Amino acid sequence: MSKSPQTPQLPRELSRKYLSRAEREARKTRILLLAVGGALALAILLIGFGIFRDNVLLPNEPVAIVGDQQIMTRAFWQRVRLEREQLINQYDFYVNLGLSDNANQIASALIPENAASIGSQVIEQMVDEEVYRQAAPELGVTVTADELDRSIEEAFGYFSVTPTPQPADTPAPTFTPSPTITASASLTPTTPTPTLTPQPTPTPVTFEGYQTLYRERLNDFSALGFSEADFRHWWETQLIVQEVQDIIQSDVPTRTEQAQFRYIGAETPPAIDVVQQAVAKDGFETVYGQVLSQTFTITNVTAIEYPYLAKFDLDTLPQFGQEFTDAVFTTPISSTFGVITNTANALYYIGQVVNREVRDLDPDALQRLKSKTLQDWLSERRTRLNVQVLRWEDRVPADPTLGQ
Repeated sequence: MSKSPQTPQLPRELSRKYLSRAEREARKTRILLLAVGGALALAILLIGFGIFRDNVLLPNEPVAIVGDQQIMTRAFWQRVRLEREQLINQYDFYVNLGLSDNANQIASALIPENAASIGSQVIEQMVDEEVYRQAAPELGVTVTADELDRSIEEAFGYFSVTPTPQPADTPAPTFTPSPTITASASLTPTTPTPTLTPQPTPTPVTFEGYQTLYRERLNDFSALGFSEADFRHWWETQLIVQEVQDIIQSDVPTRTEQAQFRYIGAETPPAIDVVQQAVAKDGFETVYGQVLSQTFTITNVTAIEYPYLAKFDLDTLPQFGQEFTDAVFTTPISSTFGVITNTANALYYIGQVVNREVRDLDPDALQRLKSKTLQDWLSERRTRLNVQVLRWEDRVPADPTLGQ
């Protein structure tokens, strides 16, 4: 008897337990893929936003507001890099002269840790320049496109109009966009430093030669982030600043009242009391002479005579103070003023006015007065325009650097 054929075996259905495990694994895989994809998408989004912020948003954020004008981060970047480039040129200048101490000082200023110092100077200068620009219309200061072109051309040695010959002893004119003048408490005038600005050459160049030099200079500025329009705006600003400064300084007097005085000084109340008692008994002249000759009863006092000083100069000397200055310019000539302490109550004086008269200011004093006049004008204008210096500290470029 033949065997009946066997019935084919169908695959067994997966158990519910197996299906549940497979579904869980598939779900986990999907979740993992979604998480990885989401993380990648978020990373791409963050990178894209960072690039967008650094290249679009941040450059157009203000670092300062002057009146109704904003100073943008992009312009701040440009000027910091320009300042650093000028310092590098100055460093090379000192190295070539063998002035290592000066060179080292500049090298220190250029290290990244000191970037904020340069940034602070630049932001203040840019604010001052905007103050000058906003004051220009009311002072009748304008710079036309032709005047701007002429200034740039002549700075590179190209003269479309032949300059009038000058006497042999007259120095040739130069143009250097000048930084904002800042008044200093020191009586020592500041020393000018070399800048990136081209100086006129001794021999005038042709127009073609000028164009070559101009393009080379634009390339230099392009490396610092300047477009040609930026370069021309910067140059125009320097012209406006100079003209406004000249107008403000034009009213500075070249003659003013100046005083010659002398004093006996001490660092402690007991010492100045001894001096005061001696002056009351023997007179200022006698005691002053004894202190000078070191024959006075105590030795911890000094006697000094000052040459003629204007009141604005005396105001800047921190060892005296306003009360001392007022006494020098109000006490009758040859008369003595009593004990005056400085603002820190650390020095004590008994003084005598030797003479007081209106005199010509020497060149250094005149320059100090001009600087003070400019600084006072700027301070008043900054207050009037409600100047606001915003966040800039984390936006200071650290390039270019030495050796680049």
